[in-house]
Amino acid sequence: MDSASRLLTEYPNSAYLLDHYAAEGMYFTVSSQFKKALESLDKGVALAKKLGLRYEEQRLQLQRFYALYNDKSYGAAKSVVIYLMKQREMMKLATNRLQLYYGMAVADQGMKDMTGAFDWLKRYSELSDSVSQSKFKNDINAMEIKYRNAESQKKNSIILAALQYNTSGLCMANSISHNLLYNPVNGYLSRYRYVFFNAKRLKIYMNIFSHQ
Repeated sequence: MDSASRLLTEYPNSAYLLDHYAAEGMYFTVSSQFKKALESLDKGVALAKKLGLRYEEQRLQLQRFYALYNDKSYGAAKSVVIYLMKQREMMKLATNRLQLYYGMAVADQGMKDMTGAFDWLKRYSELSDSVSQSKFKNDINAMEIKYRNAESQKKNSIILAALQYNTSGLCMANSISHNLLYNPVNGYLSRYRYVFFNAKRLKIYMNIFSHQ
């Protein structure tokens, strides 16, 4: 991390520094060095604003929330969440809203505002249920499509097999027709029965699948 910091200081306005500040902030947060974490993240936020990178700024702001919350600075942590909830990009995705609702709930809990914590936790729970139901419906639809495709392939395979079987029967009937030179009556009847039997079988196959 130190070597990366020395390298990136040569390019103080590089967007690559944002990943460095994010990684540094995470390292300090996990090691409970919250003040250092906030120093790194504040630098990242300032640079992201300077470069006009709104998504990167919001990502770093969310990391600031976790550092502030773990540092028991609940009021400041809540302010970060309120700021993020005003950002249109952040609120587009349901998964982002879930994080922010939960952040508001735990921040209010830390500030002993149990009414606020309950309200935000209720919003979180309702949205979470909605997201789960939506995912469940998508999974069911995917399973139905997969099943229909499999049934369609199965139907096509059986019809193809029936066609091939009927074709082979016609070929055999044509072969039998040559016996008309030797046995006209029996040959004609055999050919007629064979073609009629296979045509009837193919018709039965088609009727079965046309009603599925």
